Amino acid sequence: MSIGKKILFSLLGLSLLVTLLLCAISIYGFNDIKATFQQENKTAIDDLYEKNVAEITKSSSKLAISLANYYAQTINIDFERIMGELNTMKGGIETLYNSGGTTHAIPISRYEEYIISQAAHPSQQEVNRTLNVLGAATPMFDNILKIEPKISLAYLVLENGMVISSTKTFYPAVEKADMRTRDWYKDAVKAGTVNWSDLYTGTDNRSYVTCATPIHDKKGQLVGVLAFDLRVSEISEKTLNTGDNTYIAAFIMNRQGHVLLSSLDVKATEKQPYFEKFIKNIDLMTTISDYYSDDSSIIGYAQIKSTDWLLVTVLDYEMMMAPVQAVAESVSATGDKMEQVISDETRRVFFVFLIIILVLLPLVFMTATRLSRSITRPVEILADGARVIGEGNLDYEFADLGTDEMGMLATTFNGMIVRLKEYMEAVARSAADKQRLESELEVARDI
Repeated sequence: MSIGKKILFSLLGLSLLVTLLLCAISIYGFNDIKATFQQENKTAIDDLYEKNVAEITKSSSKLAISLANYYAQTINIDFERIMGELNTMKGGIETLYNSGGTTHAIPISRYEEYIISQAAHPSQQEVNRTLNVLGAATPMFDNILKIEPKISLAYLVLENGMVISSTKTFYPAVEKADMRTRDWYKDAVKAGTVNWSDLYTGTDNRSYVTCATPIHDKKGQLVGVLAFDLRVSEISEKTLNTGDNTYIAAFIMNRQGHVLLSSLDVKATEKQPYFEKFIKNIDLMTTISDYYSDDSSIIGYAQIKSTDWLLVTVLDYEMMMAPVQAVAESVSATGDKMEQVISDETRRVFFVFLIIILVLLPLVFMTATRLSRSITRPVEILADGARVIGEGNLDYEFADLGTDEMGMLATTFNGMIVRLKEYMEAVARSAADKQRLESELEVARDI
């Protein structure tokens, strides 16, 4: 391969290598930027998410507790008012009973104002005496139902088995039941003061809760139990209404872990995973107000002070975290766009370098060709001249090749040729002189 071609290919290879190297460095730089951005973006999103999750969990927990306390207080206000009415009526009945009743008998009708349980067998004399003493109490029952609409039924269950009331909603079916065997009756007697029952099904197959208190005579002997019934709807429709979709449920439960009232079905509530976790992770017997959270719900709870119940609100974890998720998704989407920009820029740089290579190679080729010719042409002239001189032509003279190294070399060759020619001429003259002398000597010898 000629020197020119070697130079040409060397320059082409060098330029291509430099271009590819620059391309590789640029693409590597972009990829490194992309990888760094991805890592930093992921870290930023994770940090942002964790920080905001912690903040929203804290805020949501406070909200859940606040809601539970608010609704517990709302119910407590109603319950305390009802308890106040119950104690007021209790005082009136005890005063009436201890004073022996009124001097004027008040006519009352069976099934409208009093019932005798079939489980009890009071004598007619005892029935008459009881009605004479407590007959004047019947207007009290009418009055309490007017001033307190939340009370669906008010009545007095006596130890002798009689039940006194003044409402037509008090069904004759009560006659078949011994009200003294009811849990609320027994609990009130045991407590000796105002007591709220758990949820139960009444004789009309509706769900009730009863506020009851024992009645005693002046000797402290039990006369009976005064009770107010409240339908569940009076509580659940107002307080447990979870139309706001930030709730999963709201419910009232006792400390034995049983749901009494719920915005959902009671049994369905007790089967919920969050309910099972909730009762396992708190001290039901001593807790007053706090919160519990897991990966599906945030639960706030508070005691209804006039009772031993807990009001519980359950917030939807995913819905509460939706703003954080939205921000994280927005940041992630922005990061994806930036990654796409970097990828597009990398491809653009690659294509730019490809175009540079395509444009550069012809330029390098032309430049290298011209350069190689500027170098190889004088070399070729020198080589051709050396061949001519080698053939014995000492009259050959190299053309003027300029003032560069090749020109200097040509000048030197021309000087060498001149000196060589002069030397050859001197040698020829010396040989001729020698031959002439030898001829003269030969002639001298012949003489």
